[in-house]
Amino acid sequence: MRVALPVYARVGASVGLLGAVALALAQPMVGLGALVLLGLVAMLGGLAMAKWLPRTWYGRQLEAGLRSGGITCSLALAGLVISIIVAGARSVPALAARSHVLGVDLGPVIRALGVLGWIGASVVLMLGAAVVAMGIATGAALLASWGKDRQAIEVVERAREAGQRSSRALGGGGPSVPDFYDPPGGSGLLPDPTFTWPPTNGAPTNAAPANGAAATPPAAERYAPPMPAPRAPHPSRRPSDDENWLC
Repeated sequence: MRVALPVYARVGASVGLLGAVALALAQPMVGLGALVLLGLVAMLGGLAMAKWLPRTWYGRQLEAGLRSGGITCSLALAGLVISIIVAGARSVPALAARSHVLGVDLGPVIRALGVLGWIGASVVLMLGAAVVAMGIATGAALLASWGKDRQAIEVVERAREAGQRSSRALGGGGPSVPDFYDPPGGSGLLPDPTFTWPPTNGAPTNAAPANGAAATPPAAERYAPPMPAPRAPHPSRRPSDDENWLC
């Protein structure tokens, strides 16, 4: 049986996996300075959650941001932990000397936590960074989806209902525009002969004459363009001998 994951789970997992790869690759070079990148990953996850927020979650951006941010930060930190285990510093001085990136130096903080050892200092910093990153993800989701609330849904529903009422009113109460057809050899400007107004209470309006003779329908006469009147000859013009040579 196939179970569909919620949108926040899919968004959090997708961004979290990308963050795990990024932090795992950055850790051998910047140590715990990779935690600074965790904030950027969390912001990206919050923006993605706001982008693909489903309509059923409108008005619940805080909850969606927290859930998505939790998944994103957990997966990203898992990649960082694996990288520390495989290729991390094994002493407080080495970890403090390596942990700086983008102008942020975590060396003094790591030395202050040196009594906990390099493992304890790493765990404390990662937990603190996870809390901050989840707040960043939630804030980004809230700000980027500010207009997606219950009021927006109500406005859309009211507009849809008004459009449906207008369609029903136009379809059942007023005269319809005649359909134009193109008879053989015609110009395509004559209205449909079967169109009449007012309606004849269900009686057929396109019945042919009994003798089979073609008759011009009333609708066609009403919509046919007027024919120009014949132009009278000018008084000064008289038939000449050349024009009457056949007589």
